Amino acid sequence: MKIERIQQKVNEICEGSFCAADIGLLFVWLRPKLKGDPVLWDLANFVAHNDERDQGVSFDHVHKFVKNFLEVSENGGTVFGLQPIFQRDDVISKLINVLKRLGVIFEETKFIAQKDLLIDYLMQMMEETDFNIRDERITRCYLRRNSKIMMFSLQANLKGPVITMSAGASVESTLFN
Repeated sequence: MKIERIQQKVNEICEGSFCAADIGLLFVWLRPKLKGDPVLWDLANFVAHNDERDQGVSFDHVHKFVKNFLEVSENGGTVFGLQPIFQRDDVISKLINVLKRLGVIFEETKFIAQKDLLIDYLMQMMEETDFNIRDERITRCYLRRNSKIMMFSLQANLKGPVITMSAGASVESTLFN
C-alpha cells in the first residue's frame, strides 16, 4: 500500500491544490482497501475501467431498472424508479472512514470543504461509461452528466405493445447525486 503517496494526495485535497488525475490515483491506490464497501469499490472500478461495465453495484442497479422497463414495455405494469446508488455525502463519509482506518492524518473539515470538486472529478471519470446490457432491444445504456448529477441514459428500440420507443429515444434516471 502506498500510504505515503495517499497521505500526499489527501494533503493536496485538503489544500485545494488537486486535479482529476489526483483523485484517479487516490482511488487506484485505495482500491485494494475498498473491496469491503460496494459503493467505493464500484467507484474505484469506474476509475480503473471506465470504458464498459458489466458488474458492480451500479451495473446491478441499472440492470434491475432496465429489466423492469423492458418487462413493462411488453406486459404493462409499473416502471419502478430507483434511488441514486451514489450519494455525495455518503461517498465522502465512507472515503474519510477508509482514510482514517489506514492512518492517514488530515483535517476532516478541510477534506469535506473539497467535496464538490472531488465528486465532480469522480463524475468526469465515470462519464460516457457504457453498461453492457445484453438485450437486442437495448441500443445503448451509458452514463452522462446533467449539471451536478450523473444520469444513466437508456436508449432502446421497443415495439411495445405497452411502451414503444424509437431507436433515438432515451429514458434517464439519476445514478449519482
